[in-house]
Amino acid sequence: MASLQDVRGAYLAGLLLAETADLDRVTDRNKPKVELVRRWLVSILEREQLPAVERAAAGDALGRLGDPRFPADAWYLPDKPLLGFVEVPAGTFLMGSNTERDAKSFDEELLQHEVMLQTYYMACYPVTVGQFRAFVEESGYKPTNPDSPKGVENHPVVFVTWHDALAYCKWLTETLQAWEGTPESMATLLQEGEGGGSAWRVSLPSEAEWEKAARGTDGKIYPWGDEADPNGANYNKTGIGTTSAVGCFPSGADLYGCLDMAGNVWEWTRSLWGQDWQEPDFKYPYNESDGRENLEAGNDMHRVLRGGAFGDADGYVRYAYRDGYDPNCRSRSIGFRVVLSPSSSGL
Repeated sequence: MASLQDVRGAYLAGLLLAETADLDRVTDRNKPKVELVRRWLVSILEREQLPAVERAAAGDALGRLGDPRFPADAWYLPDKPLLGFVEVPAGTFLMGSNTERDAKSFDEELLQHEVMLQTYYMACYPVTVGQFRAFVEESGYKPTNPDSPKGVENHPVVFVTWHDALAYCKWLTETLQAWEGTPESMATLLQEGEGGGSAWRVSLPSEAEWEKAARGTDGKIYPWGDEADPNGANYNKTGIGTTSAVGCFPSGADLYGCLDMAGNVWEWTRSLWGQDWQEPDFKYPYNESDGRENLEAGNDMHRVLRGGAFGDADGYVRYAYRDGYDPNCRSRSIGFRVVLSPSSSGL
């Protein structure tokens, strides 16, 4: 591992280059140097040798220089196995809160109970500005807020409604079905399904899928355990004050490898909350067959948001916290993450 002095030198070089360089005028001779700086900045994000605020600044510089983790020729999807989708295996998990373990629990999270889910694949990052912009440019879709495709490319997209998020999911499903570069196992699921079932789809996760991917099977409160840690997620005590490049908080990775599920931005799910945002119609225990996964419900029904955001207190970035918002709501603290699953095959 590089010394702290070397890491800080790389950090300062990256910030300086991002502020001063005109990348369109970089000569062929100097392009390898720019690429080296990009790799330094990625390394800074993936380790926690620098404080969270400095890692976030490194992420911003990386976004301006071009983040190699998100290649432009693949719609800025992650340059990872399965395009950044990670497997969440079939089995039960503990959903909701136990007041004896979590004193910050709200009534809407009670009582803690076991839920069984089949295998699915969760995106390791929330959808980024770059990914959403690629969708808008290629599909011609008109987002509800024209500012949503703007911003730093490796930050989570914000100002998206629930309907905007679902439109992205439909486009990504169709795109990956047709693309020759889709990993073979993923292409098979998207085109043929598994074991003779219906073809899988990219969608918003149910809140049960979201929660299991976030916390694993043992009911932990935060990604790293049961106590809040401002170095592990982007929330109010972290001191960033806005969204951060995805992947700046490696200690916030969950059991399966997903990042930024606590803090940064709230994430839409496909699950219904109910008509009154103060009191959910769909309480626990979770039951996917009771109508709460109805995608055809009207705009008078709020949808569940999960994860908390950069401006929230630690009680709201707990994995069990749930809230409901108007599906037409758009905010600088609301984004989304996608899932590949058989339960969304009816989309």
